[in-house]
Amino acid sequence: MSLSRLDNRPSTGRRWLGAGALLLLCGAAAGLPHRGSAASTGAPAPRLLLAYSSYREDLGYPRIYFYGHDGEGRGMPAALIPPGTTRSDHRPALARGGRLCAWTQEVVGKVSQIGLYERGPGTTLPLPNLGAGVADLGPSLSEDGAWLAFSSWRRPGPGGWDLFLYERAAEKVTAPEGLNSDADDRMPSLSPDGRYLAFASSRAGGAGLSDIYLYDRHTKALVPTPGLNGPTSEVEPSLSRDGRLLAFVAARADGAGQLDVYLYDRQAARLVPLPGLNSLAPEQAPALTADGRYLAFVSERLDGAGHRDVYLYDLQAQKLLPTPGLNSPRDDVDPAIILVD
Repeated sequence: MSLSRLDNRPSTGRRWLGAGALLLLCGAAAGLPHRGSAASTGAPAPRLLLAYSSYREDLGYPRIYFYGHDGEGRGMPAALIPPGTTRSDHRPALARGGRLCAWTQEVVGKVSQIGLYERGPGTTLPLPNLGAGVADLGPSLSEDGAWLAFSSWRRPGPGGWDLFLYERAAEKVTAPEGLNSDADDRMPSLSPDGRYLAFASSRAGGAGLSDIYLYDRHTKALVPTPGLNGPTSEVEPSLSRDGRLLAFVAARADGAGQLDVYLYDRQAARLVPLPGLNSLAPEQAPALTADGRYLAFVSERLDGAGHRDVYLYDLQAQKLLPTPGLNSPRDDVDPAIILVD
C-alpha cells in the first residue's frame, strides 16, 4: 500500500520532529555533547532511538511513533510513520541505527502484512515476494537490515504459526532447517549480528506451556539454554548483539507481579538481577539494545501516564531513566530500541 499521499502530521497540535532536528535538540541545543566528543563528566552516553505503537490519537488505530533519548534522562519525540485511515500499526523493529523500521500493519478486511519504512527520506520500501496473501507479522531485523525474521501462517509449514527469514538482497523467503515444529512457533527475535533467532514455542517436550528457544543459523540447530525456562510460560524474547543476553517475559511465583521481565545470560547460564525494573503490575514486551545496556519495556504500573506505558531501564546503572514526552494518557506499547549511529 502506498503511503505517499498520507499526511504524517498528527492532529493533536503536538510538535513532532524529524531526525535532524531531533539530534540537534537532544544534543547541542540541549547542552549535550555530540557523539564521540569529550564531556566534562566523561564519555558521552550513546544516543538511542525508540519506536513504539501508540493509541494517543484516539482514532481506534494505533500508529508507530519514534522517540530519541540521550541515554541518561532527556528525550524528544520524532516524526511518526505516515498512518493509514483504517490501518493498525504495531510491533516495530529497527535497523541501521534507526534508519530502517519494519512493522506489522493490519488494514481492515485484510490479513496482516509487514511494512518497511526508511526514516530520513520518509518513504516505504518494497519487500518483493514477502506479501503472499497470508498473514505475516512480528518482524525482527538484523542490525544491518539485511535479514528480517517474522511469523507467518504461510504454507508449506509444519504447524500453525511458523517462523521464516526474508533476505532483502535476494528478495527470498526461507524456512530455516530444523527450526519449526508442528506447534505454534512465533515471536521471533533476531540477534543484531543475524546469527541467532530466539522465539516462543508451545512444542512438545518443553518445560512449560510456552518456552523460549534459541536457534543458531550457522549450525542449523537449537542451542541449549539451561535455567531459562520454567513450568509456566515464557514469551516475547529479545536478544543482544551476539545472542549472549536474552530478555523475556514470564509469570512466575517468585516474580514481583503478574508478569515480569527477566534477563538470561547464556554464557553464565543464569538469570541476571534487574533491581527496580519490575513492579506489582504486569511488565511485558522487553527490547534490548545490541550492547545489552538498555532495555525498553511496557508496564501497567499505576504511576504511568496511561494504562500501559513504555519505560527505559539502564542495566549498567540498574535504574529506570526519565523519558520526558514519551508516553501519553492512552496505551503506548510494543517498543523497539536501537543505538543511533
